[in-house]
Amino acid sequence: CYFFAEYEEARRLLDLARRSSDDAIREATREVRTKRRREGLPKLNREEEEAEIGVNPWTDARVSTVPLDFAVALATKRQRGLYFRVAPSEEDVRDALEIDRTRDELAEGKVPLFYVEDFTTSVDAFPSAMAAAGAGAGGGT
Repeated sequence: CYFFAEYEEARRLLDLARRSSDDAIREATREVRTKRRREGLPKLNREEEEAEIGVNPWTDARVSTVPLDFAVALATKRQRGLYFRVAPSEEDVRDALEIDRTRDELAEGKVPLFYVEDFTTSVDAFPSAMAAAGAGAGGGT
């Protein structure tokens, strides 16, 4: 299970997985049909083809949101047979590699975190985030 730092990245990869799986199924269907035709075997109906080749496992998949602390807790626990990763966006990876020029890629499961010393902002700059956190509108740093 992957947890993505940004919705757009999760959506992009889900769409890519769907297209890739559809392409692989199309190719496998062509191969099976060609082989059966060459061997003089009858055509398979849809259910038989799906049983032989499979269906796209990503068709009904969806992107859901979970709190970051939940995603990090799962990703940092060792659980037998379960695999959880927090995946950064491509832009975050590019930014991290721009800063750390000693690498040309991030290790899988590594997420760049950025720190800006003495960074402050007005609470008013993010009113919806503050309302969601229960702080309401107001000033501050």
